[in-house]
Amino acid sequence: MNFLHHFDDEDCYKIYGNTICMVVPNLARIAEEYHYGYLVCSAKDLWLLRDYYFDKFKFQKIICPGIRPEWYQKKDDQKRVMTPSEAIKAGADLLVIGRPILNHTDPVGAIMMTNEEIKNIK
Repeated sequence: MNFLHHFDDEDCYKIYGNTICMVVPNLARIAEEYHYGYLVCSAKDLWLLRDYYFDKFKFQKIICPGIRPEWYQKKDDQKRVMTPSEAIKAGADLLVIGRPILNHTDPVGAIMMTNEEIKNIK
């Protein structure tokens, strides 16, 4: 399930009729019922799953898209982003860092900068 990493609360309400804080746990419960092993969600929502619900869920990994390294300052359609450091500290298992690397003039350099940022997490 892909949880709203480019929605804000207003978008979520228009589509699902409720706030992100209500929709994410409900979608996670549905994923659990269908025995999904992996969950894709915004790193901004990890607190909803880790603090209140994660002990009930048995996902092998939580994958978080919308990750934007510190060195990447460009705004795009992703409204709810986090840095690698923030996402890892929040409990992300796997990070999706697409545009910052793919759109960089030096993708290998972008990967190296991002890896260095991750290595320096305290």
